[in-house]
Amino acid sequence: MRKDRSHGLTYRGEEVRWELPAGVAEAVRRVAAENGVTVFMVVQAAVAVLLSKLGAGDDIPLGSPVAGRTDPALDDLTGFFVNTLVLRTSTAGNPTFAELLARVRETDLGAFAHADLPFERLVDHLSPVRSMSRHPLFQVVVTHRMLDEADLGLPGTEASAYDPGFTVAKFDLTFTVRETRGVAGLSLALTYALDLFEPATGHAMIQRLAHLLQAFCTAPGAQLSHVDVLTADERALVIDTWNETAEDVPDLTLAGLFEAQVDARPDALALVDGDRRFTFAQLDTLANRLAQQIPGDELVAIALPRSAEFLVAMFAVAKFDLTFTVRETRGVAGLSLALTYAL
Repeated sequence: MRKDRSHGLTYRGEEVRWELPAGVAEAVRRVAAENGVTVFMVVQAAVAVLLSKLGAGDDIPLGSPVAGRTDPALDDLTGFFVNTLVLRTSTAGNPTFAELLARVRETDLGAFAHADLPFERLVDHLSPVRSMSRHPLFQVVVTHRMLDEADLGLPGTEASAYDPGFTVAKFDLTFTVRETRGVAGLSLALTYALDLFEPATGHAMIQRLAHLLQAFCTAPGAQLSHVDVLTADERALVIDTWNETAEDVPDLTLAGLFEAQVDARPDALALVDGDRRFTFAQLDTLANRLAQQIPGDELVAIALPRSAEFLVAMFAVAKFDLTFTVRETRGVAGLSLALTYAL
């Protein structure tokens, strides 16, 4: 569920994590190696597919931070050199996942070749329409973190993780894939802005991403349209629950259903046309009168505006069939005949 954030950002966020099964993590790494891409690129492609299938179109701009330390002289220098790249991912043309990975590789390598271009200069050059309610150029970020719990790179110190008790959402959505050295598994994390998304939406998104990774890394030759983002519960809701529309109906034709109403409540109001009102018995009488004038061995076409006459003609035609009905009414000496036409 998406909320309104027309008054600006509050940066309030929540994070949800998802551990990929060992088999899926292995498949992700295998597909990455077979296609000459990184684990990050595989996840980036899956995020682009996810957003595309959720209605974001087929041109998906994703932000991603880079360390900004391409010069070895900066290795021992303390400072914040991180830059931000815009990785434009196209899902147009219903490619296979392997083909999408080739697109992602080409785009990312081109972006990394210009990683020194400050993001601020790119924004100034493109001069997008600015708003206090969203980040310019992209609103979704994909990141990769390689963790080493045994060595944090701080010799002579002891360090441990600290939870501040709150989550900051700098962007609408931030997808992170985490790898830990010496550990086979992969974990996903999603930080979402509470200004826009409910917790249930965040949980659903991370589940869908895990589902897409499993499906496409099992069959990278599958086209994007062959895998959907419905969860098992959602699929059951659409296919089973919403389709529980079976209802017992009598085994009658249109004419039979109408004549059943004539018999059950002949004096009830059946039709209103402007100032004119017809009971079921009156409508049946008019239809029978017209039916007697229609040849039984010819096709009949009705070309009338929406009116009482149209319904009279429709029921008159519907009364033709090979079924003849004779009606007797208790206490009444007369007999009546009816023709039933099966549509």
